[in-house]
Amino acid sequence: MSERSPKNLQGSQLLVYCLIGFLAPICTILLVNSDSPIQRYLRKPPAAELVSPASASASLTPEKDITVLKDTALSVRSGSSFARIKDSAGLDPLSDQFFMLAFKVKFKKLPSVGHRQNIIEKYEAATFPYSGWSFGVSQLGTSFRPEFYWRGSEGKGGWYTFSDFKAEANRWYSFAVLARGENYASLFMETVASKPKFLGGVSLKDVKNPVSNSDLLLGAVREGEIAFHGDLGSVLIGFPEELPSTPEELSEYLAGGPDKIVEKLTNQELKLWVDSSGTDKSKFQRDIILNGSSSWLSKPSNPSSN
Repeated sequence: MSERSPKNLQGSQLLVYCLIGFLAPICTILLVNSDSPIQRYLRKPPAAELVSPASASASLTPEKDITVLKDTALSVRSGSSFARIKDSAGLDPLSDQFFMLAFKVKFKKLPSVGHRQNIIEKYEAATFPYSGWSFGVSQLGTSFRPEFYWRGSEGKGGWYTFSDFKAEANRWYSFAVLARGENYASLFMETVASKPKFLGGVSLKDVKNPVSNSDLLLGAVREGEIAFHGDLGSVLIGFPEELPSTPEELSEYLAGGPDKIVEKLTNQELKLWVDSSGTDKSKFQRDIILNGSSSWLSKPSNPSSN
């Protein structure tokens, strides 16, 4: 990746978010059905659902992996299994910068009705005002919906729900979240057979950037119906200084998922890059600590081709 000089594209960036703000209500009207309304959750995660690091590291028997993987991926086959990356600079959003989270995921088990599975999270789950960010999926009625948590230290914000889509177990999906405090957050989803699909935008007006001293967790950190079971492929966090000025160009920019997005970011913009080696290839080279029955599964070639 080559360094490039920053460009002042505030006008173009504003246009992108204005268009997202205009499209979001339209997408909501078209995609929402009667039993699964778009909603915003402002409650904290129930403390009883949390698993301590000590119990997470206890001896657990992983389920037999029957998924044929074609690259390195983080395998999570039971509750309280996850990978931990210690809190450090570059994992929390910054003022006046875009925050990008992009990753690939395969669900071994979809959430049951009324439950949310957190896939990636970095927030103060047990301490008010529960500041931080997270990504999860919920089954709301007959709708499978991705959700993004964004809550500032002033106590505003919470869970934001995006448009539904038909999800299938044992299939790879690529998600990309673009967010900016006191502005908007937007979500795109991509499969092997499709280009990035816009799943909606939400307003973050008056919600400042979240700040959290928590570690970054990849995978399940809860038990039972709310535990994530599946595989995580490449994971990217970046602070792009510039983005395309139209939704069509933005979709093209995100095409190919994190493995292609990383090629568009400079070393300075790239804050975390867990690639097919299972290690952080960003300049920070953070340690990735496995907990519980989580493990790295490795085969040659690319998981996005599965």
